[in-house]
Amino acid sequence: PDVLKNCGVGEKEVKTHSGFSSYLFDQIPEEERMSSNPRSKFERMVAAIQEIYDQDIAGKPDADEWDLVVSGHSLGGGLANLFTFAIAKTQNDCKFFDKVTSVTFAAPVVGDDEYNKAFQDLEKKGAIRQIRVSNEGDVVPTQPVPGYTQNGVNLHLYPEKPVVLDYRNSKLLRPWWLLNWFGSDPTVLDNHMFPEYRKRLSLAENASILEKSVNDLYAETAVAKNFSG
Repeated sequence: PDVLKNCGVGEKEVKTHSGFSSYLFDQIPEEERMSSNPRSKFERMVAAIQEIYDQDIAGKPDADEWDLVVSGHSLGGGLANLFTFAIAKTQNDCKFFDKVTSVTFAAPVVGDDEYNKAFQDLEKKGAIRQIRVSNEGDVVPTQPVPGYTQNGVNLHLYPEKPVVLDYRNSKLLRPWWLLNWFGSDPTVLDNHMFPEYRKRLSLAENASILEKSVNDLYAETAVAKNFSG
């Protein structure tokens, strides 16, 4: 999409999931518009956030204490990742967009290695923070093809043992997961659903990690690894 042209490190091209990018950045088709305005969903959301900031936050004594947090599950998680990257990379007129945090659950892979390098560049500058929560046995967050990768700090959840905290932590797609996804094993689909995510996060073994801040999680993973995971 045009909005992401030359967004890579050294103005290299980044590649992103075409379906996600089209949904977020393409102008809205005339038959789907609620008005004559063809602006993309990305443009509309940026304008709405800008309006809220200008009317309700800017100029107030606690304006600097407000943060923009984007979240989503599954497809919504992938879109949250892409939206966070795009808004941090392209929107420079509003102080509210100087630092954006994304918290996603069961999010699929969004972009290629060049996208990840550009994502990491923004992480190093403090412009982006991404917390990606995934379940062991959930096929959706896995790496479907070589050259595409996950981003940010990962909290990987298990049904009966403590969360594993790591940076990026892309996991390859296991063929038998895919067979079970379309087969008769109901637990594979359950592993993707938010109730299972909530259940695993609520384990007593995970209480301590839920008390950590986003900066704490980054300090223990991304910063410790010099963003090289």
